[in-house]
Amino acid sequence: MVPISSKFDIHYAEAPTVSLGGQDLMQSPEVLAGDTLELSVSITSFNLPLTNITWTHNGNVFTTGQERVAISNHSLSDPAPVVSMLTRTSLIPLDAGNYTIMATNPEGSSTYTFQVTVTGKLT
Repeated sequence: MVPISSKFDIHYAEAPTVSLGGQDLMQSPEVLAGDTLELSVSITSFNLPLTNITWTHNGNVFTTGQERVAISNHSLSDPAPVVSMLTRTSLIPLDAGNYTIMATNPEGSSTYTFQVTVTGKLT
């Protein structure tokens, strides 16, 4: 009798998760006017490609090339989590508010919100 064997891989899929990734960041950072804000999260997509990563400020989507804003998304290796970072320079009081990231894959989406306070006045 010849033994019969088979090999198969089991892959599960679910909506991505967004987390602080163990970094020393606060959910409610306080930044001085004129300074630079840096927000960074780790996104895990569970064996599915991320189809969209969107950052918003008080519900308004940041667009490519927007003044004083830079967004970067990178992964050190596949399928490692993606690190997404939003940088906003020369903060003014109107930059205070909710900064939300939404990550989407074919199974759904997940969000994380920072509540940013800008203190002081520009001189």
